[in-house]
Amino acid sequence: MAEKRSNQSAMHRRETERYYIDGNTARRLNEQPQIPKRTKKNIQEQPKQAPVRHKKRVSAFDLKYTLFLVVSVGITLGTCFMYLHSNSALSDAKQNVTALQTQLQTLQEQNTSLKGSLNTSIDLDQIYQIATGELGMVYADESQIIYYNSSNDDYVRQYESIPDKQ
Repeated sequence: MAEKRSNQSAMHRRETERYYIDGNTARRLNEQPQIPKRTKKNIQEQPKQAPVRHKKRVSAFDLKYTLFLVVSVGITLGTCFMYLHSNSALSDAKQNVTALQTQLQTLQEQNTSLKGSLNTSIDLDQIYQIATGELGMVYADESQIIYYNSSNDDYVRQYESIPDKQ
């Protein structure tokens, strides 16, 4: 009986060393594949044509795969260069717009200052004196003013003669 127990405990120990139970699956621990020993007989029995066919198939696959990778990398690089080019063009356009805005602001300031200097140099009283005194100009009478309706209120272009007073 003692011998039976020692056999059972030894078997149990071997089983616990070989199996690990995780959930409902059992795996073998530290199991290594059995590699057949190489002998001259084994080496001579192996077919030599299978690796050659495999090499041909692999080399054809490698060529297609390599071409695919080259084309993919080329497309990616082309896209990157196009992005960088458009980004630099956009940056140049922004700088150009900024320079033109600065130039516009400078010209508007010059225009405002010249307009102010012209307005201060014109004396309207002197113009009235010259027009009425020297040139004999007078204000128009009510009988000389002709009113008419225009279709456009913003400005008037006269292509025809002004209609007579009715």
